[in-house]
Amino acid sequence: MNGSRILLILSILSAGTALSCLTDPEISIYHLAADSISAPDTVTTADTLFIRIHYTLVSGCHSLKRVESTSFVDGLTCRLIGRELHAMCDEAVRYRSYLFTRSVLVPGIFTITVDQPEGEDLVRQVVVLRDKGEG
Repeated sequence: MNGSRILLILSILSAGTALSCLTDPEISIYHLAADSISAPDTVTTADTLFIRIHYTLVSGCHSLKRVESTSFVDGLTCRLIGRELHAMCDEAVRYRSYLFTRSVLVPGIFTITVDQPEGEDLVRQVVVLRDKGEG
């Protein structure tokens, strides 16, 4: 009888622990590295510029929490912020991208900079030509 009570108590405690892991997991926020920047070499002032920032999530516990960005007339600077859930997750690597669009462009060089957690920032430049329809 004592053995079955102990087993019951252990079952309840382990179920409570498992439930608390699901409802209140520990989370870490970190600076996520980008792999590359995709953008065309040249656009015109009438075009919409599509910029993709590519990154890798190393397991199912990792996700993109937010993108911090600052826009300028002649560029864009951003930083990827990741989130890691400390729980049982799959080990599958996921390749993702984040899309920026810019539609108000001025002639010149548009510089895209991604702040990296270690090493040199990623930089990509796009030439913005005056649209033929502009005076």
